[in-house]
Amino acid sequence: MQADLPFQAHSETSREAAASMAKVAPGDEQRVYEYLRCQGWEGATDEQIQLATGLNPNTERPRRVNLCRKGLVREGTQKRLTRSGRRASVWVAVPR
Repeated sequence: MQADLPFQAHSETSREAAASMAKVAPGDEQRVYEYLRCQGWEGATDEQIQLATGLNPNTERPRRVNLCRKGLVREGTQKRLTRSGRRASVWVAVPR
């Protein structure tokens, strides 16, 4: 999986950060996809994905968003409570 890493065009540091993630982002994206694939139609919230994969929220969420853009992940029909008691979307892998 290739990750398309966005950055702020006006920011040199943002561009550098995106470039520095170019090698690890595809692996992180694959970890998120494989975890969701293993969850089947039960799916997982972002928080659950982060806990299971050990990815920081600022790393996991963009990888999941990119998977959605590629059509590999979609928002499920249910919501779940997070540890803080807030409702969160459940994400599911789309079979290839």
